[in-house]
Amino acid sequence: MDALGENGVMKNPTIELATHEDIEQIVDLRQHCMPHVPTSKSLVEWQFFKNPLGTANVYVIRSSAGLVSMIATLPRNIRVRGEVRKGRTMVDIMTVPAYRGKGIAHQHGFRCWQDMTDACEIAYILPNQHSEKSFRRAGWTELMRVPLRLIKVASGALKPFHNVYQKVESFDSRATEVWNRCPFPVGVHRDADYLNWRYSKPDSVYSQFMIGDDQGVIVLKLFSDGTNSLAHICELFVADSQPSVVEDALRFCHDFAARSGADTLTCWMSEGHVDESVYTAFGFKLEHPERFIFFKPAIASDKALKEIPWHFSQGDSDVY
Repeated sequence: MDALGENGVMKNPTIELATHEDIEQIVDLRQHCMPHVPTSKSLVEWQFFKNPLGTANVYVIRSSAGLVSMIATLPRNIRVRGEVRKGRTMVDIMTVPAYRGKGIAHQHGFRCWQDMTDACEIAYILPNQHSEKSFRRAGWTELMRVPLRLIKVASGALKPFHNVYQKVESFDSRATEVWNRCPFPVGVHRDADYLNWRYSKPDSVYSQFMIGDDQGVIVLKLFSDGTNSLAHICELFVADSQPSVVEDALRFCHDFAARSGADTLTCWMSEGHVDESVYTAFGFKLEHPERFIFFKPAIASDKALKEIPWHFSQGDSDVY
């Protein structure tokens, strides 16, 4: 069945949920639509089929030649005021050029919205500038700009760190306990199972640390584009409210960046976050990228979450 009828008009396309058997076709579609983004069979399998919370909903439309469009929603538990609730994030919104402008994206988006509504799931998304307007029209709530912050790395310019930072290959129940003690009102639930899956992304290298034995978690990633060298703070969360521990952890991250030859240290830190003042005093400057984070409430009372500082980190984006 071909998804296009006469005159290029959509002919009752069927939206299906992809299965593990579709991995190679998903890879082909991603390489066709996003040739600038590295992809592989192992990456697709990790992202969509190895999540500890379950298989992603990968919505696809087929033609006689293969997949022509897809949107995926990945399971994400969201912790709201101490309660762990079902949630999702939406990724990989793409349609091959010949099938664009035919209403596919609208049909896909409606199906995703309805499925998440029926399942009572909170959702968030970081669309690019090209698709941002469509999410506004579809009823998604603008939450904030991507809260990118950065500081230039200067060797020997800061006080030394004092806490013990234990490098770990994987996280255990201590990381879950640290997260459960964090005073953040809302954010992706970061237990050990989630962290170990998130930072097992194929073809990516992360440096993972416990602060002390049970005081905090840090995940760092290095990136170079041939001209600039960056160190990303993918995760940094500390049990309870301990500004001095957060400050010391930032000293450790700066030292890591300097020793790794990075020019810049970056992070995400929402305005109004409980740790914002520590980052500001440390020297992080808030950028203002033309990139927004949107969310979809699960129930009416979730609309109030727009007024609460979410805990977002660079690890909440599948890019990092």
